[in-house]
Amino acid sequence: MQDDSKLNQRIRTALDASVDELDPDISRRLRQARHAALETAAKPRMPFWQPAGAFALASILVLSIFLWPDQDRRQVAPEAAALADLELITTDDSLQLYEDLDFYQWLLESDTHAS
Repeated sequence: MQDDSKLNQRIRTALDASVDELDPDISRRLRQARHAALETAAKPRMPFWQPAGAFALASILVLSIFLWPDQDRRQVAPEAAALADLELITTDDSLQLYEDLDFYQWLLESDTHAS
C-alpha cells in the first residue's frame, strides 16, 4: 500500500514537472480545450422524450377540439333555458295560466285518450 502511494507521488511530480516545461502556446491551447469541454459538459441537454411528449400533447388537444365540436352547443343550451325562465319571471302578464298548468296538462292528456 505504501509502495502505491510512493509511486503515485512520483508520477504526480513527473507530470507536474512536464506541465511546467510546456510551451506557453501549447499550454494556452490545452486550457482552451479544457474550458470548451467543461462548457459542453455543463450545458443541459434536452431529454429525447420531451419533443415526443410535446407532440403527443398537441395531438391530443387537436383531436379533442375536432372530435367534440358540439361541446359549445351544450354549454349554450342551459343559458338559453335560463333566459326563457328569466323572461317568464319578469313578464307583466297574468300568471293564472301558469298556476293552472296542471289542469291544462290533464285536459291535453284526457283529450288524447278520448281520441
